[in-house]
Amino acid sequence: MNNFQVRLMHLATMGSLFLLFLMLLPSVIFYLLEPGWTVLDALYFVFISLTTIGLGDYIPGDNKMHEPYRDGYKMGVGLFLLLGLVFLSLTLTVFYDMPQLNLGLHLLRHRDISDEEDGNMIKRKHTDSE
Repeated sequence: MNNFQVRLMHLATMGSLFLLFLMLLPSVIFYLLEPGWTVLDALYFVFISLTTIGLGDYIPGDNKMHEPYRDGYKMGVGLFLLLGLVFLSLTLTVFYDMPQLNLGLHLLRHRDISDEEDGNMIKRKHTDSE
């Protein structure tokens, strides 16, 4: 396996773990714990929260049935969101660090840049490090 294939496997593993443990599993848990939420509502809440859009139209733990353990429940939701944001950031960093999948590097490589020195046009070559 070459370096690109290893990175691609790493990205696929992290992406799968993210989808399973930080999108689907919490959605099912919120569906079971929150009365009146459908699975789609729970998935919507998780996605909106982890992408930091946070519209506030769904708020977990504001029902009468959560009254006895509301503080612990809200603390658990906050901890989930914090860890989810960290893992989302890590997954996006792995994606960004793969130059073959980084569209910005491909666009940078194909643009024409010229520097003018002493009236002459000098073309620069771009490397992957730019």
